[in-house]
Amino acid sequence: MKTRKFSTRHPFTQIESLAMVNKTSSWLEEIVRLILPVIILLALTSCEQDEFDTIDETIPTQEVPVSGLLTGEEIEPVVQKEGLHELELQAELDEKFKSLNLEAELLIPESQMHARSRYYYPLNCGYYNIGRTTDETNTANFYPGPDRIYFFTLTSTKQVNITLSEMRADHDLFLTNVTRDALGRMRMGSTITTSLHTGWDNESIDVVLPAGRYFMIVDSYRGTSSFKLKLNCSSPAFSNRCENHDELVASYSNGISRQSSLWRKWSPSASDGKVLYEGYSTYPNKVVKFDQPRFGYQDVVRSMTNYHIIGGAFEMDFDLYIPSGKKAEFVSEKLSRFGAYGQQGFYFKLDNGRIYVRHGGRYVLASTRFPTNRWFKVKIIYYMNSDRIYIRFDDNLMVEVTASRTVHSRATSIRSIWGLNFTADSSNSKFHIDNICVKRYSGSGSPWLIGANEMISLVY
Repeated sequence: MKTRKFSTRHPFTQIESLAMVNKTSSWLEEIVRLILPVIILLALTSCEQDEFDTIDETIPTQEVPVSGLLTGEEIEPVVQKEGLHELELQAELDEKFKSLNLEAELLIPESQMHARSRYYYPLNCGYYNIGRTTDETNTANFYPGPDRIYFFTLTSTKQVNITLSEMRADHDLFLTNVTRDALGRMRMGSTITTSLHTGWDNESIDVVLPAGRYFMIVDSYRGTSSFKLKLNCSSPAFSNRCENHDELVASYSNGISRQSSLWRKWSPSASDGKVLYEGYSTYPNKVVKFDQPRFGYQDVVRSMTNYHIIGGAFEMDFDLYIPSGKKAEFVSEKLSRFGAYGQQGFYFKLDNGRIYVRHGGRYVLASTRFPTNRWFKVKIIYYMNSDRIYIRFDDNLMVEVTASRTVHSRATSIRSIWGLNFTADSSNSKFHIDNICVKRYSGSGSPWLIGANEMISLVY
């Protein structure tokens, strides 16, 4: 008998198993349908990230040519397209500029480098920037606090005005040259001039600069703050002029700084120089008088041109009258920052016929004596490009000093001149000044140096 082979499963069990297989297949299809797009998206993202990482790793950050960088000239049109008439670089633009600035860490000399990751910002003439030091680091070696660095470029000689305002902390302003290292990268050069007022007072710099690129540094002396930095540029306006004071009003109350824009009091507590007649009807000539016993402490600065002079050749001369047994004092001011010591270039004291000069930490008594009870000429010749200044008293004495040094130190300081500070601060201080003239020599012209009976050189 043939044995029939039967299935061990019940017919209904086979049908249920087939249904389960069909159900499982549908469930798997549903899972695949749901997660497949996610898998594809992740795969694409991974490919893009790998490609970005590969590109980023190959950027030659140390060898990108300077001409390929984003400059202030390229930034300006972008901002103007946004409808802004003045340059306000907001956070988004700051970040965009930072991402493109491959020179960012290369502007500070090694001796002053505190942070290797550093950014600076473009600012064009006629614009301002609302900036802040809050998120910045310490890079420039002026103060230990954070600073913010800007640059601008001039294509021709300009009279430049920089103002720093709207601070809520003590911030100062620095202007420096830009140099290039052997690889053509920008570095911070020598300091041209500074503005160092105390507290929240506004800072300002007025200077004539030749064509080139320059850095402006807003450095926090104490605390951090937002601020407004504005840059204005114009063609230099200078005319050779003399002041004989005859057109001014003779008055005990209306002093020289209130009648002439070229004069300013060095200290708010000081008395002004008095515009008075030299004598009575015999001498109707008007002069500027300093007389401590009559007028108290007097301290007034006569500027050269109302802006900082850092280059070129200039001449300033004036007539000086000192009575017998009396004293006159004057000192050169490098900056328009008055009421503080530290940036004076040379100092002269003419006391009872003797001439004392202090410069570069040296104090010298000249053999030559100055005349008393009569007018004599003082001429100061500035050769700023050669870093020399010559002070001449009639034909009798000439003193040579270094424009970049100060009264009390041989160390190199800023090479700048603002004007002369005349002081009457003791019981025997009494002198008159008249006929102040300032002349600028352009092109190949220069002042003519004539020898004197005595020559003192304080140049090291």
